[in-house]
Amino acid sequence: MADLLRDARTTLLLRALELLGKRRRRVLGWRALAGTGVADITFESQGLSWTASPDDGPVGFALFVDGAYHGAELAALCSWMAHGGVVSATRDVVVDVGAHIGSTCIPLARATGCRVLAIEPVAASFRRLTANVAQNALAERIRLAHAAVRRQGGRVTMSLVPGASGSSFVSGTEPGRRAPDALQVEEVDARPLGDLLAAAGFRPEEVALVWADVQGCEAEVIASGTALWARGVPLWAEIEPRSLRQQGGVAEFVRRAGEHFDRFIEAQDLVRHGAAARPVPIAALTALIESIGPELNRDALFLPPGRQPG
Repeated sequence: MADLLRDARTTLLLRALELLGKRRRRVLGWRALAGTGVADITFESQGLSWTASPDDGPVGFALFVDGAYHGAELAALCSWMAHGGVVSATRDVVVDVGAHIGSTCIPLARATGCRVLAIEPVAASFRRLTANVAQNALAERIRLAHAAVRRQGGRVTMSLVPGASGSSFVSGTEPGRRAPDALQVEEVDARPLGDLLAAAGFRPEEVALVWADVQGCEAEVIASGTALWARGVPLWAEIEPRSLRQQGGVAEFVRRAGEHFDRFIEAQDLVRHGAAARPVPIAALTALIESIGPELNRDALFLPPGRQPG
């Protein structure tokens, strides 16, 4: 009798799940993994294979549920690159700083045919990044660097954010420094962007685009990539005021951006208007940052002088 009741309950549960639709079932499936102790899950979606973890937070969730993270932004960026002739036979390298588990560099490599330098400092994320590159047969085109990007090399302390590995951040340059809200820290190598490019066998003149999602360290990326911006390389960067304040301040980011870029296109405008999106002067960056609410962020495409809008 107990077995019959269990089987009946299972049948009713499965029928109820079928009524929810595929996406809602995927949402429930991903949420059910949280707290189970499952470290990794490998799945296929939209022609790509992913190894992710419940600890990957919104990135893993989006890949599992929707098959892409920043999918609309990536599609718009690829369209802009194609329209503007950003990629050429001699300029075909994309640099992904803060690559996490590959949710940006793998779709970009597939969509553009570019070679990639993917840079990720956190050990667990780098392990999944390596797995994802390999299982999508991209190891020959995506070169990996286990490091953080800083204008001065050395060692930095990464604070790991539980349940959101993609939000891990640099908490200091002093060994062993612990951020108040971090349960764990890692000591990682930090190197200038030019050094990492050279170690991977890439030259600055081969770089077509830099993508940076580095939790407030965007000013460091800008300061470290001066040779690229001087060659007209655009920078896609996340703008998160809270993280910027933790990493040297908003004013420092605005100053660095103003030194090397003269215009930018907000991601939402690029998604909405595609190649027809018009840049705004870099002087408008402060107003944009002030308009971003607490705990929120926006992405923007920064254009050096001389780089055509698309």
